[in-house]
Amino acid sequence: MPSIQSKLLLNKNRQYKAFIQFSVFLIVLMSTFSRANETSTYPIVGIAHVAFQVSNMKQSVQQYQDNYGFVSAFSVRDNGDSHYLKISDDQFIKLVQSTGQTDDNRLIEIAFQVTDLKSFVALLKSKGYAPSNIYTAADGTLASALIGPSQHKLLFIEYTQDSMQTKTQGKFLGKQRLADRLLHVGFTVTDEAEANAFYQQALGFEEIWRASRTDDGPDAWVNMRIPQSRGDYVEYVLVEGMQPTRNQLGSMNHICLLSHDIKKTRQQLTKNGLDDPSRHQPMVGRSNRWIINIHDLDGTRTEFMETKPAY
Repeated sequence: MPSIQSKLLLNKNRQYKAFIQFSVFLIVLMSTFSRANETSTYPIVGIAHVAFQVSNMKQSVQQYQDNYGFVSAFSVRDNGDSHYLKISDDQFIKLVQSTGQTDDNRLIEIAFQVTDLKSFVALLKSKGYAPSNIYTAADGTLASALIGPSQHKLLFIEYTQDSMQTKTQGKFLGKQRLADRLLHVGFTVTDEAEANAFYQQALGFEEIWRASRTDDGPDAWVNMRIPQSRGDYVEYVLVEGMQPTRNQLGSMNHICLLSHDIKKTRQQLTKNGLDDPSRHQPMVGRSNRWIINIHDLDGTRTEFMETKPAY
């Protein structure tokens, strides 16, 4: 039979282990709360719109309406004639008429929807960035602009009662549209470390995937998901040391639309009158997802992708 002293020692050991376990639990809990609090300070809803230059507005709007099934919800004068084609009540494709030849990038801006722009701008400044003062954009949203990594223009916008996006809710949702969700925007990145300092470290984006163009090659794509959002993400297209051609840039700077069934998407593309549908066969991308790539009249790529693995 154990002695009283042994019992006391055993009891103390149990108490000590319980104390250690509880302490570890508190540390983990506090760390989790701290991370959650850090990311929650950036209330990014998701991607609001992506803007591209076009050389012929009438023909481009017609193509996006006829082939993609998106309807032009409204137009504004914003650095020229701009048309917003509606994907959903919260997401749009913005086409901007170029004054001459479209530049090689064609990508004008990436807009993220936030819920509290004033606080968001203050937090960006506290991180050492210099967003513009808040202003009312031509579409009625509250906006703040920032030139981000690799010199891409970023907009952070808040929808208000006066925003055209709010005024057109429930309207202009094309019955033949091929998607109702803009899943990601891809853009060239010349310095991954610089991009990570902004998107990952400052804004809390989470890396969810990376891949190379060949099995043994260097990384070519990195996906960064927006924290506490509906799951939208940005895709770095790594081009450090490269000099992409105009055609390559048209493919690298792109949008990706969610397809629930890539075969049905292709059938609808054909039904919508896409020219030469034999060129637009479904394929399995490096992410092991079924995709179809379509280019507009100025060479800007739209990717349709299933989210479930192909194999």
